[in-house]
Amino acid sequence: MRATPSMTTAERRTFVEDGVVILPDFVPLDLCRAAVETVEDAATENAGVSESVLALYHRSPLSGLFRELLGGEPQPVTGAQVAFRRPTPPEQLDMYMGEPTPSPADWNGHVDGIAIHAGPHKDDPDREAPIISFTCLVGVALNDQTKPDCGNFGALPGSHASNAAFFAQQAAAGGPLGPGGPGWPVEPWRRAEGSNAS
Repeated sequence: MRATPSMTTAERRTFVEDGVVILPDFVPLDLCRAAVETVEDAATENAGVSESVLALYHRSPLSGLFRELLGGEPQPVTGAQVAFRRPTPPEQLDMYMGEPTPSPADWNGHVDGIAIHAGPHKDDPDREAPIISFTCLVGVALNDQTKPDCGNFGALPGSHASNAAFFAQQAAAGGPLGPGGPGWPVEPWRRAEGSNAS
């Protein structure tokens, strides 16, 4: 684990400018190993709400860092997504990691916090807005990545600024924000049987 459980001035600058920062050795290795054991245990259901997975945040310097960055107590962290996905084949990377950073309307990827369809959410019919706001998304790698673009989590540096500009344009045009709003046409939503895709 790093000597000081906080971000350096350079890391803070990167976080503000890029919207993403990598903090090597920030979560203690013993917490990572305990989470891996839980995730790999075939008898464990709902690993994302297990004590060992939640400890990656609650028992590491992450919780203190967020209180410091936000200037107060964040909403309770009560669950985590444990994602298993095969790496994207190199020939498909450009569809997700375009340069320069594409706007949400032009990017063929998955953006956390933006629903993939307009209208009522399948799990909450009262929630119409396709934008689900959150302050920060944290990823803790539980295995080694030996080269870039080989994991199951990606971030587009600068996308926080391009997204904000795009949503501001949608708001100025009368909204709504996100898919189905100005500048972001969508096809009618048709959920494929047994799938989360249209």
